[in-house]
Amino acid sequence: MAGEYKVIRILGRSISQVPIEVSVEIQVYTLGTDQWRSLGPTPFNITHTGEVGGVFVNSHVYWVIFGQIFDLDLDAETFELIPSPPGYDTESKRMLGVLKGSCLSLFSWTSLGFAVWVMKGESWYKAIAMIEENMDPVLKSLEWKPVYLIDGSDGTSILIFWPQGTESLEAYCLDTNKILDLNLPGNFWTVMSTHRPSFVKLQTFGSARVHSLYGNGTAFVKDRYKSSLKFERMHQTSFHV
Repeated sequence: MAGEYKVIRILGRSISQVPIEVSVEIQVYTLGTDQWRSLGPTPFNITHTGEVGGVFVNSHVYWVIFGQIFDLDLDAETFELIPSPPGYDTESKRMLGVLKGSCLSLFSWTSLGFAVWVMKGESWYKAIAMIEENMDPVLKSLEWKPVYLIDGSDGTSILIFWPQGTESLEAYCLDTNKILDLNLPGNFWTVMSTHRPSFVKLQTFGSARVHSLYGNGTAFVKDRYKSSLKFERMHQTSFHV
């Protein structure tokens, strides 16, 4: 809301080796200030934020950590645990996303089926549920990895996923139970995110000392850039599954 750009980091410090104890704090860097600020120690065990990064929704960043959902308010700079959906299966695997335009969503799945939960206000409601017998055969096993949740055309919800043993990504329409090969390269480590274009250049924040994450790996950067452009073009035309 203040028009600021912030970077978050979760910092763990070892207190003792036997038994293993770690002190965890969240730090925030506001571009242009040239300093990290600590939000203080957190009582939550959040040293591992999972394979998928947090999702950004309306000035909040959310993570699923050890099955629990955490919320960092970037404006108030508060960090808290939020309630899971009612009747939530603690044995299921789960991933957060953003659906219905700007709603925090939770995709949870087991070999027996999956469910999509969407948060409206402070309450969860189950938007989609699918049992094993109605699922596409590709998804009946757990030999695939979800990569991203995204809105499709005509109000549909799309799951981007990577089938184990392949080198490409596929899109699964959660509403129609259909799969589309995206012809996009991908593997177990693939991560996707959305962005909102801005006319503000990072060079504006001269004191922030912004550096390239990839150093001199120009070939790698070019490949990543080409892939991102290809995905962006597909996203701009929306998915039809």
